[in-house]
Amino acid sequence: MLDGPLHPEVAWPALGIGVLAAAAATLRLGRRPPPAWAGVATVAALIAVARPATAACIGLVLLAFVGLVPRPPGPPGLVGGAALCVVVGVGLALLGSALPGDVDGWALASWLTIGAVSLLAAVGEADSGPRLLLVLIAGTAAGIWAAVPDTEAPVAVGAALLPVVLATLGRRDVGRAAADPVPWLGLVAAMTWACLDGGRARPGAAAAGLAAYGVVVTWGAAVLLAGSIVSGHRPAGGRDGRRVRARSTILVATQALTVLIAAQWRDPHIELADAWPTVAAAMVVASIGAAVAAVVEGRPESPPRHSA
Repeated sequence: MLDGPLHPEVAWPALGIGVLAAAAATLRLGRRPPPAWAGVATVAALIAVARPATAACIGLVLLAFVGLVPRPPGPPGLVGGAALCVVVGVGLALLGSALPGDVDGWALASWLTIGAVSLLAAVGEADSGPRLLLVLIAGTAAGIWAAVPDTEAPVAVGAALLPVVLATLGRRDVGRAAADPVPWLGLVAAMTWACLDGGRARPGAAAAGLAAYGVVVTWGAAVLLAGSIVSGHRPAGGRDGRRVRARSTILVATQALTVLIAAQWRDPHIELADAWPTVAAAMVVASIGAAVAAVVEGRPESPPRHSA
């Protein structure tokens, strides 16, 4: 049972914006990674069809912009790092100021969510590549659409994101890169704003929508916290293709289950406190799936059996 319609008057323009961003990602304009173009697409779609407040528009544009700015590999220098922090900080502050003030901690929740999810998505991308992470975060977009009462903004985000995800899946030259959360900021900010602003009438539904990040967060945490253990169990010759496919299947299936759990809270009078059991259940399922995927990919090879 879904909360709202697809809003074709919103979906079609957003889909067109997503197609343009997918073309830019396919042509590798500016050598920017697919998550950066996904951020541009979702932010542009929100501004074009959902028309957020001016402060939110500027904040979203700044967070998407930093993902498009070419940067040399490695950590930024002192001046570049300071400039990046200032732009990101201003973007987050403007975005938080545009959220409803009648819900305590909403701005802080948005800052923590954007920062943590961007970081963990980047860590997961460094281990598994952008294809898997974009598929997982596309599931998050579906979960937000199903959970929050105002569906126009989530529809805009999902429709703009879809072409970029499909274009990335169709490319064979997209590999793993160093963990860099900056290209993810625009995409995660657009999705988080759509969830929190759309759920201003039902804070509990918005919290459940944030739980749909699910495996995006838990897989990044698994890689970050247990990567050395998993890597130590891998065969010296590299990753086994069957295990990689099994891992991806487990993660995608777990994300789908997490989204279904998060989307069950549909009471129009739900309060924030009432959502915590659903949030906890969704994250427990996501954590179990990430742990199983890590074990499946990282367990040692069985020694060959020799006949007598």
